[in-house]
Amino acid sequence: MRIGAPSTCCERAQIFAAVSPCGQAEKDKEPIAEEFYRNYAPDLSRPHPILTAIKTGRSDYMLDLDQRWTDQHARDERHRFLLEQMELSGVIVVPLLVQGRVAGALSMFASRYSGRKYTVADVEFAEEVGRRASIALDNAWLYREVQRELTERKQAEEALRESEERFRSTFENAPVGMAHVGLDGRWLRVNDTLCEITGYSRKELLTKTFGDITHPDDLERAGRACKACSQAKCQRTRWRSAISAKMVLWSGWRSLYLCGAMRTGGRFI
Repeated sequence: MRIGAPSTCCERAQIFAAVSPCGQAEKDKEPIAEEFYRNYAPDLSRPHPILTAIKTGRSDYMLDLDQRWTDQHARDERHRFLLEQMELSGVIVVPLLVQGRVAGALSMFASRYSGRKYTVADVEFAEEVGRRASIALDNAWLYREVQRELTERKQAEEALRESEERFRSTFENAPVGMAHVGLDGRWLRVNDTLCEITGYSRKELLTKTFGDITHPDDLERAGRACKACSQAKCQRTRWRSAISAKMVLWSGWRSLYLCGAMRTGGRFI
């Protein structure tokens, strides 16, 4: 049984068996018990052993119920009639714990017509059942949490894969030169457009630094831009690159955009 919200009543899972002294089910009592459980869930706005167990986290029980208990707990005449027909003689309520918190309660009722009367030994038995049920609920909660985390991780990995694929496609097919450059100035990754702009092959660029292909007169300006970039500041500067290291030939002025907003593994983009 667990507390229902926002109602003050309980949601319940029930197992009912009316047993006579000879061990045979009293079929005529079952409809009464079923109506009772269907229409009269414990009202937690009124004194009740279930409420005590849930609030305190400790077992609560009454081993000798009488007419006074029926008079105290009857909500209306139909409820009183059902209680009298069930002839309750005892009740034991044990809290169920999940992650150290009360998640519900296990309640047991004895009836006079069954010839059974609860004792302290029954309370101990109920507490052991409650302990084992709590372990099962705890394991079920942990299993659900693990499954949720695995699902979230799988979704995150899939989203990351899709994001990386989109970035790769954008990077490789961009109509402008794009590159990953290490903080030491080395080219880590370049696209075809940048190779066309600089006049170097991809293999050649990856063996060089940004300074290796920069016009000597532009090194200081480009260095300042790179430093600002490493501090996550976007920069625009004019830049001339060497078309070929074997020829004294330089490209014209180009606008160079540097942005270090994303830094990872000692690189900026």
